[in-house]
Order: sequence, then C-alpha cells, then structure tokens
Amino acid sequence: MSKRPSPQLQQQIPEDAYCEKHLEMQLLFCDDDQIRLCTQCFQSQEHENHSVYGVQEAAENYRKLFQERLITLMEKLEIAKSLLADEQDRMVMVQEEEQNFKEMLESEYKMLFRLMTEENEMNFKSLQGGCIFNQNLREAHLSQMVGLEIEKKSQEALQKLNNLGRENMNKLKESEVRLSEHICSLEKITAELEKKCGESTLALLQDARYCLERSGGSLLFECLEPAQITDLSLCQIPGMNKMLKVLQTPPKAEKKLTVSVYFSQDFTSEIMWYSSFSV
Repeated sequence: MSKRPSPQLQQQIPEDAYCEKHLEMQLLFCDDDQIRLCTQCFQSQEHENHSVYGVQEAAENYRKLFQERLITLMEKLEIAKSLLADEQDRMVMVQEEEQNFKEMLESEYKMLFRLMTEENEMNFKSLQGGCIFNQNLREAHLSQMVGLEIEKKSQEALQKLNNLGRENMNKLKESEVRLSEHICSLEKITAELEKKCGESTLALLQDARYCLERSGGSLLFECLEPAQITDLSLCQIPGMNKMLKVLQTPPKAEKKLTVSVYFSQDFTSEIMWYSSFSV
C-alpha cells in the first residue's frame, strides 16, 4: 500500500485531513469506525482486525452503493407517483359513480311508483260485484302499503349511498395524503443521495454509512397499496329489477295479473313474489 497520495488527491485533501496525533495525512479509511486514519493509527491495536481501505477505494465503494440505492429509490418514487395519480383518478370516478347510482335509484323508484299507480287504477276500474270489489280493494290497499315501503327502502338506499360515498372518498383522501408524504420523503432522500454521489472523495466519506442506512429504512421496504373502498352496488334495493320486470309484463288475454309483494320482518332479505291470474 503506497503512503504517498496521488497529486489529484493531494489537491482534494483539506488542512484538517492530517492526523492531529501523528501529523500525518489520513490516507486510509476504517469502515468499522467510519473514520480516516494515518498509517500509524492503522498499525495500532485499536483498529486491529478492522476493515481498512484507501480513502479513494472506500469512496468509490460507497459511491457505487449510493448509486445502486438511488436507482432503487427512483423506481419506488415512480411507483408511488403512479399510484397517487391512480388514487386521484379514482376520486373522480367514485364521485361520478355515486351520482350515477343516485340517479338510477331515483329513476327506478319513480318508475316503480308509476307502474304501481297504474296497477291501482286498473284494479279500481275493474270493480264488478262485492266479492271482486273486496278483492280489488285488498289488492289496492296492499299495493299502497308496498308503495310506502318501497319509498322508505329507496330513501334508506340513498342514505346508505351517501354514507358509503363519503367513506370511500375519505379513504381515498387519506391514501392521497399518505402517498404524497411518502413521495415527499423519497424525493428528499434521493436528492441527498444524488448530492452525495457528486461529492469529492473525502466529503463523500463523511457520514457515509449513516447516509446509506438512512436511505434504506422504511421508505425502501414500505408496501404501497391503493385504498380499499366499498362497492356502491350494495346500495341497490334487493329485488327491484325483478319487481319492475313483473309489473311491466302485460297480462294475458281475458286475465288480470295480480302481483303481491312481501318483505321479511326486518325488511332486509330479498323481496318475494307470486303472480296469480283471475278471470
């Protein structure tokens, strides 16, 4: 190992690069203790069995490690930026989806209300005799009760839709904040590494291990995932499409279609149907 530094390194060595104890240039670097050494310090028992390199070799080793770490962090940064853009797009889509579901629920309720109103009018027009009158009256009363219950379920579905939409938006906003903070931290540490890679030999070795360990912490291993949101289709009223289909089906000739609707006691299970025909 040569004790004489190259002319280029001599120009880079500041005045404080001399060993205060031995007044000799510190041309060696102890990787264990992260300090520069002169040849006499190197021969002491204090650094026995330590990994010691020339300052130029040590600086190049760390420069290579910094560059490899920088590539990895830049890849993580691009992934985080892409995920952030996706989350921001999802925020727009969720708002549009909520509005579409709201319009669909309102449209289905209006159509169902109109069809059931027409059904009631047909029942009253077909009144012929006491028995049929009582039967049609019961059917009209049942239709009215079902209509009120459908209106109630519709309002509940709209409220559930509003709540789920708000929860989804909050989750996406939290994800946006988390990703933005993650990106900010990645940009900060990558800027530090880029600066470190461009430093002179001796400046690069200052706090080299600390800088490398800091850049390989949680930022490097944190798993980035999109926010988990709830499907808004859960807000649809069970059996609504089936009810609309039945009510829109024209009755057979010389027969009147009667549709009866029943809900479970807690009004949460699917709607049950039966159709009966009377001459």
